[in-house]
Amino acid sequence: APLTMASLRTRVRYGGDDPTRQIDSASGPTKPPADPLAGRKKAWINQILFRGYIDPLNDPLNLLSESADANARRRNSIKNCRSTDPEEAKLAEEEQRKQEEWHASWVKELIRIAKPGKSVVIESICESLCKHYREKPTVPDCGGVDKDWWERAVSTYGWDVSDIFIRDAPVTKEWKYPRYHVVMKKKMK
Repeated sequence: APLTMASLRTRVRYGGDDPTRQIDSASGPTKPPADPLAGRKKAWINQILFRGYIDPLNDPLNLLSESADANARRRNSIKNCRSTDPEEAKLAEEEQRKQEEWHASWVKELIRIAKPGKSVVIESICESLCKHYREKPTVPDCGGVDKDWWERAVSTYGWDVSDIFIRDAPVTKEWKYPRYHVVMKKKMK
């Protein structure tokens, strides 16, 4: 089932298939309003801080000229990922570090403005460009951060969160590439 505010209200599963890792993330009303925007003043809306999608950076190190389009920038990054040249491989690592810093800056702000004890949700995250093209070399995607990055990021960036849950996103007509969602809770003071 797709990740929605209603499904978050009740259960979040790591990987979507391990019932032993279920958590109850609800403490609000049992039925959200039909139109989430109409219920902004309801208590349940304050339980989640939502950022639907973090746009990955194309050409995070600005290696190409400003006139290069997104596809050319992505192709250059993929070339670095696939390269056996140590210099280009190092560029791919540096691009990924920059991508991680970009994601971390967004997540830091979401955590900062979330109320203690509330959830932060980030949807439709791509695996890193290099990992994606190693595992699925013919399926285009734009890159992001790997699932295992989130646990490291908590200590690296000092995020004030607990309980990070990762769930694979369903492949749909609109999202043809494998993605995942992350839910984390801001710690109580």
